Amino acid sequence: MKKITLPLLADEAFALDKLLNQVPDFLPKTPQGKAMKSICLETSDKVHKLVRKQKKDTDLFHAKKKAKIDLKYHEAYAIFE
Repeated sequence: MKKITLPLLADEAFALDKLLNQVPDFLPKTPQGKAMKSICLETSDKVHKLVRKQKKDTDLFHAKKKAKIDLKYHEAYAIFE
């Protein structure tokens, strides 16, 4: 199955990482919530790796360069849901 590629600017990746850092504090009560938390925990690891790489590589001249992250369909769905 083909993956979804999301192009993200450094600011967008940092914002997404900050949002996904709040996932461990979420306490789901339904099975759907528990599944969503599980998917978001896996996705947050991918985004965190991307952000660490961008922090090392980004400077003043490459601030508008887009990084790409490949997500599976269920991961992309969980982020945007």
